[in-house]
Amino acid sequence: MDRRRLPRLDLHALDGIHGTAAVAADRDGGVTFSDGAVGAEQVAERTERALRFDGCDLRGIAIPSGCRELQLVECRIERLDLAGTELRQVAIRRSLVGDSRLTGIAGHVRLEDARLLQCQMTNANLRMAELERVELGDSRLPGADLYGATLDSVRFEDCDLTGVDLSAAELRRCEIARCDLAGLRGVAALAGTRIGAADLVACALELADALGIVVADE
Repeated sequence: MDRRRLPRLDLHALDGIHGTAAVAADRDGGVTFSDGAVGAEQVAERTERALRFDGCDLRGIAIPSGCRELQLVECRIERLDLAGTELRQVAIRRSLVGDSRLTGIAGHVRLEDARLLQCQMTNANLRMAELERVELGDSRLPGADLYGATLDSVRFEDCDLTGVDLSAAELRRCEIARCDLAGLRGVAALAGTRIGAADLVACALELADALGIVVADE
């Protein structure tokens, strides 16, 4: 992928996060953690509807079920768990997310300049989501709902995309490499996407159906 389309991540800055994060209550009933490490206990005890993390290192964090808005900016995240949440808004920007369970995503999702590695997103609700300059590697998204989503400069590599719904989605400057595309829905949205030959074979029947091609049974 063109370097101009890769996630704009300052990995040096993410590696330099030290100390304990400061915590400040927001006027809108939320709370912001900034510039430091955040422990699981610190997050588990929060009852605010909105949690924001800016310049933080998060490891082994489970987002409380009462949280409705989650924002992560310039963070390094490992083992984040969103299962059981009912999030109405999720924003992840300039962040690295690894080995995380993101199945609880719902509502409006915005991912920008983000890299997601070894993440579990089975049946994730990503309807109308916005993804810009995002890399997903070695991640599982079977059954994920991307109906009406906008994907700009997104790369999927070594991912399980079986049964993903791309109906009404808009893909621009996207790439798919070494992914499982069996049962993909809304394949017409792949128009213009750079895709490996082996990946193409896996969804050939779906593409034929979308183009009105009748496959002869020989």
